[in-house]
Amino acid sequence: MNGSSTLIIGRGRAGKTGYALDLVASKSEKFLVLAPQITNPRLSEFDSYSPPIMSGDELREAYNKSEGSLVLIITEKVKDQPSIWKILRETQFNGLVILADELAVLVSDHDDEVEFKIFIRHVGQNNQLFFATSHRIRDDVPPVTPLNVQRIEFVGPLSDEEEIRKLYGVSNVRMSRQEFATKLKNQPLKYNWWDKNPNKTAIFTIFE
Repeated sequence: MNGSSTLIIGRGRAGKTGYALDLVASKSEKFLVLAPQITNPRLSEFDSYSPPIMSGDELREAYNKSEGSLVLIITEKVKDQPSIWKILRETQFNGLVILADELAVLVSDHDDEVEFKIFIRHVGQNNQLFFATSHRIRDDVPPVTPLNVQRIEFVGPLSDEEEIRKLYGVSNVRMSRQEFATKLKNQPLKYNWWDKNPNKTAIFTIFE
């Protein structure tokens, strides 16, 4: 049970995907990216696959054929297509390193949300390393998500008082609510993943 999960939150264009890719690449030379679309130019560097995945064997074949990491473009479901979150629970994907970009979109379908709630609870025992990006801590993802991940990070600045309140509610940092809010409001504008030495102070670990 060596698996773990990380949730990366932040406003649009704050560098979440670039940071997530840096994290994932530090863990494995080859990994699977789930994305509703290509939103970061770095994702274009990998092989991509967009036909509907109908089985675990089909996903395994596409993954094995890719020269490096594989970006699986999640398209609208066809008849009898299983949820990708159900497929990823198959034993053949134990130990897989996975990045879910724009998690809110990837769980917007009811069946996907149901299957994701099961998936996120089994990441540890399946020895998977799971990373996900999203914009908001509670409104965008199933409520079980912040309760089941081992690490939550925020990228860039935030001034929305209501969202700050929600983030503080799931954090375990040793600071007052006011100190927490001040820290978020004064974060660097973005994580500059394109630079040789990105500014890691743009990352605020709120739970670990």
